[in-house]
Amino acid sequence: MIDRIFLEEYWERECELAETFFRTIFPISPEKSYPPIERFSKLNFPYTYAIIGKEASLWPQMLCTGTLIIPLIPQQDEEDFRNKYGFSSKEIPDLIDYSNDTGRIQFVLESHPIAFKNLPFLEPLFRELNPPVLLGRRYDKKRTEYAIEIETIIKLYENEFFEMWSELYKTRSLNENLVNEGIFIDTYADLKMLGFNDIADEIFNNTLIDPFYSEALVSVSDSFITGPMLDQFHPLYSVNYEKAIAAKRLLGEKMNYKRTSLFPFEIGSFLLKEKSFSPSNIEDCKLAIEIYDNNEFYKVYRAFSESISDKNYLKIDANKKNLIEIFEQVWEEADTIEKISSQIQRPIDFFIAGIGLAIGELTTRGIIGADMGFLAGLGYLGTIALAGDFIRNEVPLNFSKKISKPYNVTIFNFKQP
Repeated sequence: MIDRIFLEEYWERECELAETFFRTIFPISPEKSYPPIERFSKLNFPYTYAIIGKEASLWPQMLCTGTLIIPLIPQQDEEDFRNKYGFSSKEIPDLIDYSNDTGRIQFVLESHPIAFKNLPFLEPLFRELNPPVLLGRRYDKKRTEYAIEIETIIKLYENEFFEMWSELYKTRSLNENLVNEGIFIDTYADLKMLGFNDIADEIFNNTLIDPFYSEALVSVSDSFITGPMLDQFHPLYSVNYEKAIAAKRLLGEKMNYKRTSLFPFEIGSFLLKEKSFSPSNIEDCKLAIEIYDNNEFYKVYRAFSESISDKNYLKIDANKKNLIEIFEQVWEEADTIEKISSQIQRPIDFFIAGIGLAIGELTTRGIIGADMGFLAGLGYLGTIALAGDFIRNEVPLNFSKKISKPYNVTIFNFKQP
């Protein structure tokens, strides 16, 4: 057990830091949340939040970002934690050293520190890395009312919702289901706050009639609308490919090409699909990163991300070609790497998409083919919007107002052939 007094003091210190942080923001902005980005030392651009789950190993994710920020969610015991995160107590010292030395891997707590009391092997990580607690945003009264509106329904049928989330995401603990509940509530309230009323209403109206459909709408909205628009860190967004496919299945006939879509017409485009190799532990990950450094992968990848943000289409095209050349070289070297470390598996697919880049623009410039649209690939693209002129006309305006620069989205598919 981790000492309770230590955890309580940890929580009090985080609350004090959050209060100080929010007092400096006037007026309170919904885009501002705690912790501030300054809490992460040696942050390397581009950075992203890790996808957590048995099918989503952390190690290959570290190859596709400057810094991987890992959200820690309490588990029942070390075995559950290892199954969820893919590393054990034996690897904690190496992770701490690697974080301090490079900043390539960092942590944030998604729950009250007390919730981690049954995971004593994490105590060194708490003491040496001092990960911040994710406390969210300060909300105005209206946004709070939206959250209460949907929360009231969920609380009435909480057991049914927990059963649904357990089935969908293979959750085993109350904490995990509470995180899913929080995402559901927050996404609905954020959609309303941002003016996406038609999508929010579709979620609300189906909450009890077809909760699986509502959950699919929430999942996609969180990944491609509210998440990128409200995240103050402007990270590279990672999406679990399997989760996206599950959302498509749950949406079913309610969203396809022949009918219509609640989502904006093409908010992302596939810009890259290449093969690489997949390390299975921290040591192999370090080796792979060294190989990538030798091939100037991170330098080109950073330039690629910046060119997407700046909508510099010539640079996007040039950097994409450079990345492909690097991947081809790494692929050729994979046999040599495997001789050094037999644990590295291959291949792994990953996709880089640029939110905010219209497929029409990219196709016209010859950067991508007409069949490479990200939402089109998942079945969300429609010729017109079910929600009518609001989505067609107001969504681009909302995005232009709320997002100063487009976002990248990296979608990982960890299935081995």
